[in-house]
Amino acid sequence: MARIDEQRKQRLEQALRDMGNYGVKLRKPEELPDFDQPIDYEEEKKRFEPVKVEEQNDSKFAARNLKRV
Repeated sequence: MARIDEQRKQRLEQALRDMGNYGVKLRKPEELPDFDQPIDYEEEKKRFEPVKVEEQNDSKFAARNLKRV
């Protein structure tokens, strides 16, 4: 009788282990919906640095801008 109980217990434990992941999709961290791809910080920082614009010393251009103000 003890042998039957042991077999039933082993089958039940195995069934519970098998059902434990039922419907669960195992994914790598990169495949998770909330995973952010790593970025190169220095490259991103360069994107947001202000662009230096050379001033034009053309008198017509300067006169035109003064009239608009």
